Amino acid sequence: MKTYSNYYASQRTYAGHRNAEDQEHGLGYYEVTQRGKCAGTFVNNQVHGRAAKTWIQGETYVGQYSNNNKDGNGVHTWKSGAMFVGQFSNNQPNGFGILTTVHNGIKFIGNVSGMIA
Repeated sequence: MKTYSNYYASQRTYAGHRNAEDQEHGLGYYEVTQRGKCAGTFVNNQVHGRAAKTWIQGETYVGQYSNNNKDGNGVHTWKSGAMFVGQFSNNQPNGFGILTTVHNGIKFIGNVSGMIA
């Protein structure tokens, strides 16, 4: 019986510093086929500190991370061109920031919680 590999399975490649346990640790870069890529600081296989991440669907985030989550100050840009510059917590805009929409560049300046301004 012949076994076929899953052509569509995501493959992750990493280049960068590693710790004694061979985990991604320090400055590095990874790319996941069909998903996205990230360059930044890693702690025990997780993005932690400052990083820039790009997803295959066209979104980008540049800013602070904690345990693989957007957490701190950053800039998230959606494929549509909408952008949020400000504070993030648990992967969501949370706190003070500036949201620029794709509708004639309308801006909201103030506090947000998740995607609610």
